[in-house]
Amino acid sequence: MRVFSCAVLLSVLSTQVVCASPDLLSGTDMQESPLSLSLSTSVDITSAEQHQQLVISQYGILNKATIKQTANAANRISVSQHGNNNVLDIDQYGYGNIIALEQQGNDNQADVIQQGDANIVNVSQFGEQSIVIHQIGNEMVVNISQY
Repeated sequence: MRVFSCAVLLSVLSTQVVCASPDLLSGTDMQESPLSLSLSTSVDITSAEQHQQLVISQYGILNKATIKQTANAANRISVSQHGNNNVLDIDQYGYGNIIALEQQGNDNQADVIQQGDANIVNVSQFGEQSIVIHQIGNEMVVNISQY
């Protein structure tokens, strides 16, 4: 099972899911202020594909992205968070994993765990910054820019 918290655009390989307020399920509980620009939509996606790609863009006051991704190879996650309370937590399993994270604005925080071989993490943070990266495997690459 994969749980994705997203806003604006969610893409899994050839299947695209666009999250917008009219698309929310009737049972979806919005915890943020009614004036928030980012939605904390939760989407469960199951895919038999070996290669998975996830793209998330969040613009708003209470940004948050929680991602768990598992596939045999070539997992790709690209996240852009623009706003105030940026928080991110990623778990990624398989080999050939790539994470591209950009956090701009105020209270940045990121936790990244990758397990497998040939993993790459690219992080750019501008704001209050905080980062923890935990990689298990061989041939790891980590690029971090903090301002």
